[in-house]
Amino acid sequence: MRLSEAFGIMSPTVVSVVGAGGKSSLLMSLSDQWDTERIPYVLTTTTRMAYAQVEHLAPVFQEEFQPGLLQVLSDLRRFGRAGWFLGFSEEKVKGLPPEWVDRLCDYRCSWHLLIEADGAGGRLLKAPAAHEPAVPSRSDLTVGVLHLGAIGSPIDTTVVHRPGLVRPIIGKENGEPIEPEDLARLALHPKGIFRGAAGKRTLVLNSGDAGGDKADLHRRWVEAIVHQIWKEGDGRTERVIWTKGYGRELRALRVYQPR
Repeated sequence: MRLSEAFGIMSPTVVSVVGAGGKSSLLMSLSDQWDTERIPYVLTTTTRMAYAQVEHLAPVFQEEFQPGLLQVLSDLRRFGRAGWFLGFSEEKVKGLPPEWVDRLCDYRCSWHLLIEADGAGGRLLKAPAAHEPAVPSRSDLTVGVLHLGAIGSPIDTTVVHRPGLVRPIIGKENGEPIEPEDLARLALHPKGIFRGAAGKRTLVLNSGDAGGDKADLHRRWVEAIVHQIWKEGDGRTERVIWTKGYGRELRALRVYQPR
């Protein structure tokens, strides 16, 4: 299944990705698909990304909106893709203000806009702080990512970004094991990963590089989480996608939608 098809992306779309455990992989894999299919897109972030993840775009670094816009539009005409960031330091690119991304939408007629709108410090789970995530208001789709690899691990800083924000949501203390229902709570809670979301909502449950005898276990976890989302949710999550892979190899295994 094509990744864009799994997300139901059929026309130029503004996609903001939040959460932890596969955001950059999702963006890279989706943009690689569009490169292959010659579908134009712009990639940026409202936080920070590793330079290595966007280097192939020959990104624009511009701290003023109008010159940056002109360079992006020129790259789109020449290459069918573009990346725009404010600057670069310590192997990270600095993202655009969310309001700049919203302004970009005024010039979007035939290309997708991909935004990494959240940071997680390389951890597998998170809950956003009060100032997060930085989702542009004109996003058509907010994708929330949770990593199945966190299940069974204790709540601590090796797995969870800011455990102090996660514990009140899932009702557990440091050191207690993370369970599938905890991921569902992070997706459902008003202060969970979809805090500040705009547009439609899609939840991604990522298996990472887990394989072999873990595949059936992950499937059961996914189905338990999906059941809880449909049972306890308010109907705002329109689909759940089970994915596998890292980097440019992330792919959709199955799409779940409420009956």
